[in-house]
Amino acid sequence: MKKVIGSFYLYLIFSNISMAQHVQFLTSQIIDFGTVKEDTVLQGNILFVNSSDEPVTIKNVRTSCGCTVAQVTKRKCAPGDTLNVPFSFNTKGYEGLVRKTITILFQEDDTNDTSFVIQANIFQEIEILPNHFQFAINQSNSDSIISDIFTIKNYMKNPLQIHKIHAANNIITATPISAVIQPGEAKQIKIQFNVSQIQQKYITLTIDTDYNRNPQIFLPILIDIKD
Repeated sequence: MKKVIGSFYLYLIFSNISMAQHVQFLTSQIIDFGTVKEDTVLQGNILFVNSSDEPVTIKNVRTSCGCTVAQVTKRKCAPGDTLNVPFSFNTKGYEGLVRKTITILFQEDDTNDTSFVIQANIFQEIEILPNHFQFAINQSNSDSIISDIFTIKNYMKNPLQIHKIHAANNIITATPISAVIQPGEAKQIKIQFNVSQIQQKYITLTIDTDYNRNPQIFLPILIDIKD
């Protein structure tokens, strides 16, 4: 179903592009950056030629979110001239296949507003799976021990040093508590806690690393306590 909706969405955009009669775009309708690392700033240009006998003017350029910026240094394009719209997309905080749009709005009524799709498959240098836990526990089973496993994967070119994995008051223990994860490798971490020691619904597991950009990684743990 998602594939059908996505295809229809792209069809609407590209239909709009084909209807713009007075400009000829030299940029691909899908601007695909392929696979990139998270926090990379992607940059590109949208080029078009005024193929009419009259000037065309850019009224505005809209982007689908604040992470995508398009700059218009020149708005009026004379007949036969080429105009360039530089853009950038900051991938920080994104993961997986991401699509953003840039829409160019023209002042002339007989020149259709035109949209472009920017897409990239974004991966993070350090991946935590799952990225959160949610447990439902019954306090009547106060002697129960709850355990689970999460994985840390290192996509960097250098080894990742895990200095310590810990929670407040050591309510939750991790095994191993520290590790070195080589480039391209993954490490499984076992977490464990005693139901009788749980008094709060939200606990944060902190992973201390030597990762310069983000030395502390937080893994949220939600606990639904039932009587």
